[in-house]
Amino acid sequence: MESTLVTHLSGWGNYTRIHYADGKEKVVCLTLKRALDKTPFSHFIRIHRKTAVNPFYVTRIRWPANVQAGSARCFIKGSALPGGQYLTVSRRRIAVVRRQFDQYQHITDGHS
Repeated sequence: MESTLVTHLSGWGNYTRIHYADGKEKVVCLTLKRALDKTPFSHFIRIHRKTAVNPFYVTRIRWPANVQAGSARCFIKGSALPGGQYLTVSRRRIAVVRRQFDQYQHITDGHS
């Protein structure tokens, strides 16, 4: 499985849905936590209880003015996400996720 073609992972229960850049999806019988422990996905960043992203597909992150203002939005390159082109970063993970994304210079930083 080529992780460079995977934009993000979404978990539900004992299953993880793998989302590819070409819009295809695959479901595997692994929890999101166990999938992230696997070598091809070990560099993915968990942005929500049910979502992890491949940082190389993130084009921009829109951070809230403050944590109480709401969740951050993580925009995915070339993605056909339902409801838009972004994934939500949970409020409780904003500080940790922000530190993790700091090492990726290609991502633009935006505020709401």
